[in-house]
Amino acid sequence: MCNNINSKDENQSENQLKFCEIKTTISVKNQDGNPVPLININVGKPQKSDDFLILFQVPNGVFLRSSIIMNFTSLEGSDPENLVDASYFRCDGSSCLADATLLKKVIDKLFLRDEANILFVDKAMQRISVPISLRGFKDAFLSLQNK
Repeated sequence: MCNNINSKDENQSENQLKFCEIKTTISVKNQDGNPVPLININVGKPQKSDDFLILFQVPNGVFLRSSIIMNFTSLEGSDPENLVDASYFRCDGSSCLADATLLKKVIDKLFLRDEANILFVDKAMQRISVPISLRGFKDAFLSLQNK
C-alpha cells in the first residue's frame, strides 16, 4: 500500500512524499467472541532513507521500560534468536507505538522461516508472546522494495 504524504522541507516549502508499506494485524477474540486487533505491524521505507523500518502498535497498558521483541522460537532447546528490539516512542488513549530499523540480515532471516514471535510486557509485568505467520512476507516485501 502506498500513500502520498504532504510535508515541509527546511525552507517550509510544501512537498509530497510517497510512502509505501506492508501491514499485518494479529487479532484476538474479545469476551463477545468478536475479533479485535491486538498487534498491528507495518514495514516501510521512508522516501529519503536507505533503511526499512518496522512499526508495532500494541494496546495501551504496556510496560514502557521494556521493548517489543521479535524473535524466532528456539530450536532444540537453544535460546530464542532475537531479530528486532523496538523501543516505544508514543502512546495515546488506545495504543502504544514502538519502532526499529529492520536490518538487511534480519530481512534475509525472515525470508527463510514461516513463523516468528512478538513479545511485549503488559503493565501487570506479564510477558505476552504472540506468534506471527511469515507466509507471504517475502513476496510482500519484494513488492514493497520495488516501489
